[in-house]
Amino acid sequence: MSGTPKNEYPLTNAAPIALGTLHLSLHDRPTFAHAISLVHRALDLGVRFIDTADSYCVDDSDFGHNERLICRALKDYGKVPDNLIVATKGGLTRPGGRWEVNGDPEYLAKAIQNSFDALGGQKPIDLWQLHAVDRRYPITATADLLADACERGLIRYVGLSNATLDDLQIFRKYLQIVSVQNQYNVWFRHAEADGLLDYCRNHGIHFLSWSPLGGPQRIGELTRSSLLNDLAQQYGSSIPGILFAWMLQKRKDIIPIAGTKSISHLEELWNCIKLALDPIDFWRIEAWRPRRPNQEWPVSDFYN
Repeated sequence: MSGTPKNEYPLTNAAPIALGTLHLSLHDRPTFAHAISLVHRALDLGVRFIDTADSYCVDDSDFGHNERLICRALKDYGKVPDNLIVATKGGLTRPGGRWEVNGDPEYLAKAIQNSFDALGGQKPIDLWQLHAVDRRYPITATADLLADACERGLIRYVGLSNATLDDLQIFRKYLQIVSVQNQYNVWFRHAEADGLLDYCRNHGIHFLSWSPLGGPQRIGELTRSSLLNDLAQQYGSSIPGILFAWMLQKRKDIIPIAGTKSISHLEELWNCIKLALDPIDFWRIEAWRPRRPNQEWPVSDFYN
């Protein structure tokens, strides 16, 4: 799988919003029945992209919980939509509940096989994403491993997560990268400043936005914005709905990930795909910044 990647959008048929399932497997996880119901409701609404990871769990003793949950939910659903994409990630571990990077190619090889099995083992993983780049190991070794996993039918497409523009450019010398999943929201727009968003658009690479609302620790500050409150009232929506609409209207190649364990919150965010902001209102949000703009929160901080 070497050479120059093709300019294409293999995720184009995915719905404009992805379901992020992290919070279905942490220490404050909902009941198993509720988690299954949420995944089923997402499919009923039209969600066609589910984002999971092997490390979405309480700790290492619980590793793979979220992948097994998604597999069970899809089996119980019955007829799964043909265009559904289940994306997982590997490269983080959970010793004692902490989040630690492990990019050892030998570890990643086992992680890919375990994810393949946890997700049913019947077809290639739709999208496998390197959860974080481990700079202790050469990118060439990781790329070779991923190319081999694709050739052996374990992975269909490869993506990166929490990666820099330099990381992406180096990986693309060795294999096709179809997506990048990084933090992106009104708080943190580094992907605009460093050229990553433009690079993705120019090379047929989808950008997946994790924490599109800034995370549960920051969303309270959004509710104190007079601009966002006024717009929510004007459009008969909510502040999260307004911000999702802004992001969807901003770039067609961005897929915001709705990470929630609430069915009503999921429905609220799904309804925003029908919301068309007036250009003036769009640019009012574009120009607006919270009190701490462009401040990034580490993956471990957001997940905890």
